[in-house]
Amino acid sequence: MASDHEKGLALVERLWGAVPPLASDPSPLMSETLEQLFGRIWQRQNLSVEQRSFATVGVLIALNRETELRLHMAAARNLGHADDALEELILHVAYYAGWPCGIAALRVLRDLQNTSGASK
Repeated sequence: MASDHEKGLALVERLWGAVPPLASDPSPLMSETLEQLFGRIWQRQNLSVEQRSFATVGVLIALNRETELRLHMAAARNLGHADDALEELILHVAYYAGWPCGIAALRVLRDLQNTSGASK
């Protein structure tokens, strides 16, 4: 049976296609991130990884956390969330969290589209 750390690493690889360098950082923060967040919380039964990804993007839009939003929006696209669904999420969250959060999130999505070469 895989450890929570191993499950976390496998999920990170699924989300981003590779394990980012920061994931190998030996700090307690990164250990907790891999073991607890990705190895346990993201692995729970009542929501799929795709649902957790979409929820995470919504929260990061609302909190206006651009760096993490960029990572999780890329992961959402890797999991198959279409750009039009992400745009709809941005619009929905903007009404609750504020227009500047929505505009910032749209910029992130457009940047990802431009760097990946196409919409998903």
